[in-house]
Amino acid sequence: MRLQHIIQAVYNEPWLITAGGHASVQRLLEAKMGRARADDDAEPLDASIMVENPRRDAFVDDNGIGHIHICGVIGKHLGLIEKSCGNTDVCDVRREFDALRQQSAKGIMLYVDSPGGTIGGIPEMSRILSDCDIPLYAWTDTIIGSAAYWLASAAFQIWCTPSSEVGSIGVIYPWIDKSARWEMEGLTFAPIVNAEGIYKSAGHGPSFTPEQKEEIQGRVQALFDRFQGFVMARRPMIDSDFMRGQSVMGFDAVAAGLADNLGEFEDAYADLCSASGVFPMSIPDFSAPEKS
Repeated sequence: MRLQHIIQAVYNEPWLITAGGHASVQRLLEAKMGRARADDDAEPLDASIMVENPRRDAFVDDNGIGHIHICGVIGKHLGLIEKSCGNTDVCDVRREFDALRQQSAKGIMLYVDSPGGTIGGIPEMSRILSDCDIPLYAWTDTIIGSAAYWLASAAFQIWCTPSSEVGSIGVIYPWIDKSARWEMEGLTFAPIVNAEGIYKSAGHGPSFTPEQKEEIQGRVQALFDRFQGFVMARRPMIDSDFMRGQSVMGFDAVAAGLADNLGEFEDAYADLCSASGVFPMSIPDFSAPEKS
């Protein structure tokens, strides 16, 4: 995404992400904008010098188990800059999932380390994962949050370590009301739109009209209803009190129904192998940052 598209996404679109995750995105964007202003006369960035994406490529191990790494902020059609920061493009997840199926993987492990991300592609990818006809597990020792949880909830089982973070089932539109600032600067928002366009100026000014806020609230609620509906269809044991946007530690996630088991990667992997009818000759070090 070009910078203006990133700004639009960060401040003017619904997100499926934890508060900490979005705060990190904001800090990175503000730092990038500061550098952009300082480098107005600099040469355009050469994409060929970008750092390689640290996200590990999908692979099938010697036991026939496929692995997909979902890390960082999840988005759709990410650019080289976003990927070089270790974020995950949901389009890559789709491509890798299809490749693992073509390679006749006997089971698939999703290694998740993500606070969530944008909405684009998440409902579609979660539906594809839910239709998987071989055992599909998700495991984390860090965080499965929001958009990442939407994807992980498609798995047969979710495993986590006691100190990990799981949940954040909710949608946020991270708007900042700038009315007080505009008033201090003597600015008045006076857009001219067509008579029918009561929503057209939404996001252009310092605040929303009541009608605009109601429309945005409706969209946010509709996204949450879809999110919640999918999760409940896959995991009906979840206590509804834990679907209010909060995250919980791993040792509470199982009791809340957000996860199935506590354990290290080796534990989850052994259980996946058993479910896949595989006798593991070895356990891969999936945390290693190998690239093909």
